[in-house]
Amino acid sequence: MGLLENLHDLGWRVIALNLLRRKRVQERTSDCVLYRGQLHLLGALIQSPGCTQNDIASRLCVTPASVAQSVKRLQCAGLIERRVDETNLRRNKLYATPAGIAAAARYRDCFDEVDRETFANFSDDELQSLRRYLDRMIDNVRCDDFDICNFPGCLPARKETRT
Repeated sequence: MGLLENLHDLGWRVIALNLLRRKRVQERTSDCVLYRGQLHLLGALIQSPGCTQNDIASRLCVTPASVAQSVKRLQCAGLIERRVDETNLRRNKLYATPAGIAAAARYRDCFDEVDRETFANFSDDELQSLRRYLDRMIDNVRCDDFDICNFPGCLPARKETRT
């Protein structure tokens, strides 16, 4: 296999893995009120309560119009709420509701389960090597106008609790 075919095969495998993982999550959350695209918005609000729609649009690299539509749907579903900014009455701040936080936690549980399935039978050393390879790939295609560190994961990681 030549270099180009090898690269094409590796690229296809990354895409296939993403599609398979997405399908697993969709199967397990088919009865949930969230659309897949709304997870990033809800996750961003959980990570940074009180954001404005423009803050979210900038952070997610989408248009303010698409954020406005998602906000309207999430608000109608009772997953987020708008509160008037006390320092600027023309601006609304967005917050996840308890129902939104619960929906996000359900998705987090599904993602955790799919992560465990995806990385089953990998040693710690193999996982560390994979992380280094993926970091190097991310660095190779990093864009100046998109800060991947500022882009929220689908959902914030669950905080560890001590018992």
